[in-house]
Amino acid sequence: MSGKMNGIEAAIIILHEHQIPVIFLTSNSDDSTFHHALSAKPYAFIAKPFQKSELERTLQLTLLRIAVESETKNEEESPDHLSCMEDRLFIRHRGEMVKVALNDILFLEADRNYCTIHTSERKFLLSVPLRNIEAQIPVNQFVRVHRSFVVNLFQIDAISENQEYLSMGTHQVPISRRMKDQVVKRLKMI
Repeated sequence: MSGKMNGIEAAIIILHEHQIPVIFLTSNSDDSTFHHALSAKPYAFIAKPFQKSELERTLQLTLLRIAVESETKNEEESPDHLSCMEDRLFIRHRGEMVKVALNDILFLEADRNYCTIHTSERKFLLSVPLRNIEAQIPVNQFVRVHRSFVVNLFQIDAISENQEYLSMGTHQVPISRRMKDQVVKRLKMI
């Protein structure tokens, strides 16, 4: 791409604003570029030179994945997949309502209309948008740090020197430029 914006930045915008799947086809296949490309949540990453069969198979797998996700999204959802109490959530998981203490939650991560709740022990994938869960959890304990992340303030171990990432155990969560000031203020209050 020519201009100030690179392909990864364009893909991130496409993902957040239009939820359109992206496949990277690039001659920049170094580890740094690949890890940066992961932030756009691509369906595939193909390095040049590539074989025609490799591209065809990748496209077939991507179309299959889109079809499966579309079917899952269209399935009727139970309205009681999440219940919030003062100090815990009850999450529908494999036919049961599983208790997750709010203090055990490290962070919540959005992926389109899904949300993953990360604890130090487990991950729970819910077919609920992040904003719906965020509306039910206590604002004095959780803060949005990025369009796709809400973190538990009491689980933060460190903030990077340039205030770009929060560390929680082995996890690193990005802080968006837009949320940076708000996050730093909340951390200073604790």
